[in-house]
Amino acid sequence: MGISLKTVILVGTLSLIGALSHKFYVSTLQINYDEKSSELELIVQIFTDDLEQALEEEELASHPFTDRPPQGKVFPKLQKYLEHHLKFFADNTPLELTFIGYQSDYDITKIYIAVDLPKNFKEIKIQNTILIKQFREQKNLIHIKALGNRKSFLSNAQATTTTVAFPFAF
Repeated sequence: MGISLKTVILVGTLSLIGALSHKFYVSTLQINYDEKSSELELIVQIFTDDLEQALEEEELASHPFTDRPPQGKVFPKLQKYLEHHLKFFADNTPLELTFIGYQSDYDITKIYIAVDLPKNFKEIKIQNTILIKQFREQKNLIHIKALGNRKSFLSNAQATTTTVAFPFAF
């Protein structure tokens, strides 16, 4: 009984992936603008192991992320981390983040946040330093969807702030 070429390739690929872990450092921030409520709906996606390391290094947690409170409510240490590393401004006025909840699996943690917007603002500024202190090569992708348009931005150690004119000029 022989081993198929597909099996050899699959096992080799999985072994390589496991050995390398993940050599790239990236998070995503999906922003959806809800025109009716004048609110930004955010989904932050971060590699769970990188988030664990960041919380540990910033002395916000000292045990694996899998031991956190039940999924759903965002626990205080995660909230504190994100409040420090993810900031929103409307016309240079700081905006409050409202934490909705989170989901975590082995690889990815998703955090759900809402941001109420003031009336008649001209621009939104996003400061995203998630994981940049831990990984100088960290890239934070920002995807904004508003009024039927979509635009993407990149935040990294050299450029942590993104400014978007409103109404969204895409």
